[in-house]
Amino acid sequence: CALNRAVHTTILTMYMCTCFKSCFNCERVYVLEIVQYALFDPTKEMAYIPLDEDSKQKGKAAIDVLGARLGKSGGALIQQAIVVYTGSILGGAPLIAALFSCVIVAWIASVNKLSVLFQAKLKAMQSAEAE
Repeated sequence: CALNRAVHTTILTMYMCTCFKSCFNCERVYVLEIVQYALFDPTKEMAYIPLDEDSKQKGKAAIDVLGARLGKSGGALIQQAIVVYTGSILGGAPLIAALFSCVIVAWIASVNKLSVLFQAKLKAMQSAEAE
C-alpha cells in the first residue's frame, strides 16, 4: 500500500536524521522539515480520502488540533520527568532512546492497522460505486 510505504519511509528517514551527530543540527532540522512537508503531511491527508465529508472534518479537527497539541505537550512532559528523575539529559538519554524505539514500533503497528482499515474502506467505497 502506498500509504504504508510512505509512512515507513518517513519514519525511517526521521529516525536516521535523529541519529546524526550534533554537529549536523542545522542540516538535520532542514531534513526533518523537508521530510515532514514532503512525506508526512501528504501521507496524513491520504488517510482521510475514503471518509465522508463530516468524518473528514471531525477527524482533521481532532488530529490537527487536539492530537498534535497533546502529543507535543505529553512528549515534553515525559522528557522533563525523565530528566528530573535521572538528574541530567545525558543520564536520561538511554531511557529516552528506549522510549523512542517503543514509540516507533507502536507507530509502525498503528500504520499497518490503518492500512488494513484504509484498504477495507476503499473496497467498500468501490463496491458501493459499482452498484
